[in-house]
Amino acid sequence: MAIIMPKPVLRNNTWYLDVRIPSDVLGAYRIETKNKGDKVRKSLQTRDEVEAKRRFVEEYAKFQKTWARLRNTEAGNVTRLTNKQVIALSGLHYENLMRTFQDDPPVVTSTRETLAALSSIRHLKGRRGKWFGPVINDFLDREVLYVDDDSKMRLGEAFYDAAVQAIEAFERFAEGDYTDDPKGNRFPAWVSPEAHKDALSEDANGSHPAISIDSLFERWEKTHIANGKAKGTVNDFRTKVEAFKAFLGHGDAEKVTPRDVGEWVDHLLHDCPSSEFLGPEAV
Repeated sequence: MAIIMPKPVLRNNTWYLDVRIPSDVLGAYRIETKNKGDKVRKSLQTRDEVEAKRRFVEEYAKFQKTWARLRNTEAGNVTRLTNKQVIALSGLHYENLMRTFQDDPPVVTSTRETLAALSSIRHLKGRRGKWFGPVINDFLDREVLYVDDDSKMRLGEAFYDAAVQAIEAFERFAEGDYTDDPKGNRFPAWVSPEAHKDALSEDANGSHPAISIDSLFERWEKTHIANGKAKGTVNDFRTKVEAFKAFLGHGDAEKVTPRDVGEWVDHLLHDCPSSEFLGPEAV
């Protein structure tokens, strides 16, 4: 039986992502996104097929991570973030805002209006996070994390503080003052709970570092190219490897089980009805 892999769909001279929502997370995804259908559709905003394939890989990986997070939710795989991890994650939000607006900050009137709006909810400590829910979920999806309610509440507070700090900096930038933010280095480096746990385990047991799926792919790629094989195959397989990693929710090759592979194949068979075929030998 052929296995179907998703790929971009052309509609009215524009390429789209058009994939079915996995049945095991359909209900949870509908609740979170208010999507009433059984598919996600998103314009890739290009007419170029090569560029569409590149954008498709990025966007599809994002959806896969969202679905992986929802699977963690359903399975009750709850993570409690430490205070340091909460502040570090909010630091990623701060850095993202700075990258986006540092060179061309909003006009002063705009930043002041935003600060006024944030100030109006300053007294709602413990409840301010709901304004940052979608942003927080984006960061959690990147890490495929499902956190407990207390961690989610603390993330909301930390993201609020990080946003205020960034927007106050934008106001200075807009006025021509690019002095470094005196508190810009207050955020510790982000280390995921899984990576932190693995590091502690290695320190305690002297065990070897985990073998990643990416490192195995890179070894295969070098051999493939060295043998004069087609480079296009590398790009094609990289797309499938990224989708597999997103489905797993991690990139540790040593944690992949036969059951994981079986569930991945079932996912391709039943939840990916788009039009590119992958032969059984490629699985």
